[in-house]
Amino acid sequence: MRNDPRLKDLSSDQKRKLLQAALEARRASGTLDRDEAPRTARWLTPLAVRPAARFRLVCFPHAAAGPDSFRSWPDLLPPEVEPLALCLPGRGERGDEPAAVELDAILEGVIRELAHGDQRPIVLYGHSLGGAMAFAVANAMKVRGMPAPRLVAIAAMAPPGVATSELTTTAEDVWITDRILSNPQLSAQLRDRAEADRTLLLTWKSRSHDWIEAPILAISARDDRWLTSDKMVQWAAMTRGGFEFRTAPGPHLFHLETPEIAIEYLCDSLGVAPARSGIGIDARRAAAAPKLDLGFSLFFFSAEETEGTEKYKLFDAAVRFADRAGFEAVWLPERHFHPVGGLFPNPSVLGAALAAGTRRIRIRSGSVVLPLHDPLRVAEEWSVVDNLSGGRVDLGVVPGWNPNDFVLAPELYENRWAAVFDRLETVRRLWRGDPILRVNGRGEHISVRLHPRPLQAELPVWIATSANDESFRRAGELGLNIITALLIQSVNDFGRRVRMYREARAAAGHDPARGRVTLMVHTCVGESDAAVRRIVREPFLNYMRTVQSLWKETVEALRTGTKVSQEALEDMVFERYFHRSTLFGSLETCLSRARELRDAGADEIACMIDFGVPYQQTMAALGWLDRLRVSFSDGEKQNGL
Repeated sequence: MRNDPRLKDLSSDQKRKLLQAALEARRASGTLDRDEAPRTARWLTPLAVRPAARFRLVCFPHAAAGPDSFRSWPDLLPPEVEPLALCLPGRGERGDEPAAVELDAILEGVIRELAHGDQRPIVLYGHSLGGAMAFAVANAMKVRGMPAPRLVAIAAMAPPGVATSELTTTAEDVWITDRILSNPQLSAQLRDRAEADRTLLLTWKSRSHDWIEAPILAISARDDRWLTSDKMVQWAAMTRGGFEFRTAPGPHLFHLETPEIAIEYLCDSLGVAPARSGIGIDARRAAAAPKLDLGFSLFFFSAEETEGTEKYKLFDAAVRFADRAGFEAVWLPERHFHPVGGLFPNPSVLGAALAAGTRRIRIRSGSVVLPLHDPLRVAEEWSVVDNLSGGRVDLGVVPGWNPNDFVLAPELYENRWAAVFDRLETVRRLWRGDPILRVNGRGEHISVRLHPRPLQAELPVWIATSANDESFRRAGELGLNIITALLIQSVNDFGRRVRMYREARAAAGHDPARGRVTLMVHTCVGESDAAVRRIVREPFLNYMRTVQSLWKETVEALRTGTKVSQEALEDMVFERYFHRSTLFGSLETCLSRARELRDAGADEIACMIDFGVPYQQTMAALGWLDRLRVSFSDGEKQNGL
C-alpha cells in the first residue's frame, strides 16, 4: 500500500490515517503479521509489533538520524522486547515536515503516545543527543505521575551540567556516508536536521534537571573523541533507582557498527537474553588477537562498611563492569571482625553470587585463610562455585596474618604456615577426585569424596606471599602461582624474588614459565596526574593508617634523622607511594608503570580499587583503567609482543 501511486498527492497526515484504517482492518481479519511494524504513530515508530513482549523499548537516535539508525535492532532483540524509535519531523515517514526545534512539543507528543493504552513497562535507550532526549522523557514521565521506566540507558551523552567537547556536524558526527556526501541534496537535508537537533540539545542543556527514579545504565565508547568515561559516570548523581556503568568498543556512534554490544548491555540489565550476543563479538576478537603477557584484574580488600542497603554497591557495579569489559579476574578476600574489609568474611559466598551474575570473568579467592577452615568445606564450597560459574574458579590461599582472625582457630596461629600447605594438599586431592579418610560421628573411619564434582579437573591455585625470599622460593618448589603486593616491596626487590621463584620451579621439575605471578597494586587512573593526586591522597593515607604495621614502618623510616611536621611527614609518605608503589596517575603515566611491572616479572596486575575513593570517582577511574588495559594491549601488539 505504501507504494500505491494514488498516495502521491496525499499529505502525510492523510497517508497515516489511511494506513491506520488499513492496518485496523487487517488486525480485525487476522492477516496482520505479528512482527509487521505499522508506522502510524506521529512520534514513535514501531520497529516490530510484538503484543506478547514484556517490555517496550523506545530508542532515541543520535543527531540528524531517524528510526532507520535502529533498523537492525528487531532481529537482535529477544521476543520479550518490542522496539520503537523516535521519529522527529524531517526524517523517516515525516520527511516532508519541517524540522522540530521545540523540545516541549516533542516531549508532549512522546508522553502522550507512551501513556495511550499500553501498560507494559517502558525502557528508554538514547544515543548521543538521543540520550538527552531519553532522560528528558523520563523526567517528563515523573512530572506527570507516570510509572518510572524500568530502565533508562544513555550512551555517549554527558549528564546535564557536565562540560564536554563541542559536537560538530562533521561526517563522523552525523554518520554521513560517501554516497550522501556526493549528493548535495541529501547532504543539505542531513545538515539541516543536525542544526535543528543542535537547537534541541542547547535547549536541554540550558534547563535545570531533577533526578529520576528509574535506574540508569550509562555506556561510554572507548574511542569517543568528545566524551570520556569520567563524564559519563556522573549520570550516577541523576538517579535514585540504581546505576550501572559500561564501556563499549568503538567510536562515539559505536551502536551503528556493533549494535549487538548495546543490546547485550540492555538485555543484561533487564534480565533477558538477546537474540544475538555482543559478547560473541568480543570473544571472536579476543580469539583472533595474540595472547599478551600482562592481564588486568580487580582486587577487593578494604571496603569500609557503610550504613543502609548499599554496602556492596561498588563491588557489584565494578565487577559487572569488569566482566563486560573483558578483565581477567576478580579477587575476593577473606577478612573478619573489622569495619574496614569486614564486608568480605567468606569469599565463596560472594563467589557464588558472582557466578550467577557474570559470564566471563574468573572468580578468585584472594585469599582463603586456610588454617581457619576445614579443607573439606573449602573444597565443597568452591566446587559449587565452579559449577555455578561454568568452571571459572581459581583458589588463592594464605596462612593468615591478623591474630584476631584466629579466634576461629587459636591453636593454629603459631603454626599457620605448616597448616596452610597441609590443608591445601587435602583440598587439591579432593578436587582431583581422590578419597580422604575421616572419623564420623560414631568414631568410625570412613572414606569421603568431594561432591558436587567440580567442572575443572585441576584447581588453579595461588599462594599469597609476603615480601620475603623464602615464601617465593617455597611457592616455586610446590608449583603454585603467586599473588603478592607492591606496597610491601620495591619493584627491584619484586623482580629479584620473581627470578628466585622461577628458578625454584625449575629446580623442582616444574615448568618455570607456567607459574603465574600476580601483583596487587592500588589503582586509580584518571585524566592527569594532578587530578588523580587530588582524588586519592586522603583515602590512600587513611588506608595506610589502618595497616598499622606498614604505616609505622614507613613513618619511622622517613622520620629517621629528620625533624618534620606530621603534615610534611604524611606528604612524604604519600609521594613515596604515589610514584613508586601504585598505579596512580594519567593514562600515560600508568601505561609506563604497567610496562615497568611487566618487565619486572608480573603476569597480571590485580588492581585494588576499594581503598576509600568515593563511588562515583571510582567508577570513573574504572573507565580510565579499561582504556589503560586496551591501550596496553594495543601497544604491545604493535610492538610485536
